[in-house]
Amino acid sequence: MRYCDINSGSILLNDVETRNISRQALRSNIGMVLQDTWLFGGTIEENLKYILYQT
Repeated sequence: MRYCDINSGSILLNDVETRNISRQALRSNIGMVLQDTWLFGGTIEENLKYILYQT
């Protein structure tokens, strides 16, 4: 996503260095899913119901 430019090496996307792709183009073509997990106080069932009804 190029939030931070790398200091060494390279990251390739379809054999193109991401440094050569504009941030706007890169971000408009890539999705990011955060993987922070957390549970509310309560039962697993209550947590699952909350998650299912929020989407």
